[in-house]
Amino acid sequence: MKKPLEYLDWLLGVFFTKDKSGGKVFYPWLSFGNGYTLPSSAKETEIRNFLQKFYIGLIGGGIIVGLVNVSLLFLGVLGMIGWYYYQSVQFTDSLNESHEKLNYTYKIKSMASGQDVNTLIIMMIVAVALLLVGIVMIWNGGILAKIIGLLMLLVFGAKILFFEQMLKEKFGAGVGSVTKTKSESTTMIAKAKTTAKKTTAKKTTAKKTTAKKPAAKKTAVKKTTAKKTTAKKPAAKKTVKKTAAKKPAAKKTVAKKK
Repeated sequence: MKKPLEYLDWLLGVFFTKDKSGGKVFYPWLSFGNGYTLPSSAKETEIRNFLQKFYIGLIGGGIIVGLVNVSLLFLGVLGMIGWYYYQSVQFTDSLNESHEKLNYTYKIKSMASGQDVNTLIIMMIVAVALLLVGIVMIWNGGILAKIIGLLMLLVFGAKILFFEQMLKEKFGAGVGSVTKTKSESTTMIAKAKTTAKKTTAKKTTAKKTTAKKPAAKKTAVKKTTAKKTTAKKPAAKKTVKKTAAKKPAAKKTVAKKK
């Protein structure tokens, strides 16, 4: 099971992406501002460490201070926003600006592949709960509470949409893989049936060829018999010649009687 900081680090991945050359780009204001090319992985680690501290302070400190005094919570939120702006400027002053905009479609796909469906559902439930807290603050609180509730509404409403898109990507990928598997199975079955039919056709042809062979033997026997019959015919001719040769003897006998 992953540690809480690992989940937080995964969520912070929305601020980073890769450009066409394979380098890392940091987007401090997401799609509302420009990206900055990071020179090394050490710089990325430094920025991630700051973002972890910022979100832990914003969420954890916000809950604690909000339970004590809403006015202090409002001042705390303003202070955190000011800290984030100052640190972002410090980080990006020494970095080269990237001309590539943040691609949310690619970002959602890459982040969705790093988490399972159950984790995404839990995170979405937490975001919905915090969104409801913001709505309650807007409905029942004073002016400062309403402002903080509005900020929570915007932030966690965006998070809910973000998690929803990742869940759609997850379920869409699952349906796509199942469809692909079914299609591949159908193709394999069709190929197997075609191969089986061809094999059966070859066996049938081989049987027919084997059945015709005795007929060929009978024909050979008939030819042999015919040759033997033809060979006996000269003997018949000799008999005729002998009979013809005996006829003059008969004539001689008649002459003697006279």
